[in-house]
Amino acid sequence: MCIRDSINAEYMAELFDMENISESNGKMDLKKLYFFNEQVISKELSILSPTSGIEQADVKELISKYRSQFVQALPECKEEIESSGDRKISKILLAVRGRLKSFNDLKGFKFFFAAPDSFDLQALEKMDLQKKKNVAKDILELWKETPFADFNGTNIHKMLSEYIFAKKDSVKNEEVFHLVRLALTGKTSGVSVGDICDVIGKKEAVSRLEIWMNKL
Repeated sequence: MCIRDSINAEYMAELFDMENISESNGKMDLKKLYFFNEQVISKELSILSPTSGIEQADVKELISKYRSQFVQALPECKEEIESSGDRKISKILLAVRGRLKSFNDLKGFKFFFAAPDSFDLQALEKMDLQKKKNVAKDILELWKETPFADFNGTNIHKMLSEYIFAKKDSVKNEEVFHLVRLALTGKTSGVSVGDICDVIGKKEAVSRLEIWMNKL
């Protein structure tokens, strides 16, 4: 289903009824509009799921459409976006599915194409500096020891969860995941850490964590 076809002229004609016309001014409910748009975009992106059964040609058309939208939203990353394969764009879209209320929201996902150039300075302020360094160092060592073939979303999430369990007396779940996400994206909240790592890959993930550590 394409967004432009979700409410077409024919469907609107079916809904139209003279009895529903009011003399008062209409009022746009933006919250409902964005909610509806979010649902439509999410449904559109569902065809990217491996189990969707949709024709490959339709999938490629959708990926091409969103690649163009990414370029419009992030012109400074045009070269990286256009050189990204369909598989990478597909992974990104599945990762952000349910987080897009409009194409303009794509601006918030620049980190998939470029390392963050700034970090939320207020984030993790309650976490001791030495603790931040120790956690980052531990995660970095784990990542470096992980074979490239095993560096994927599922394994990264499992690895971090096992690390948290092993360090349960000294670190909290949110401290670890927020720290890693901050290093990768510049913010503590957002897309799953596993999904981010799955898209940017081991080399880039390690590089970003090292850069963030050097800023501490």
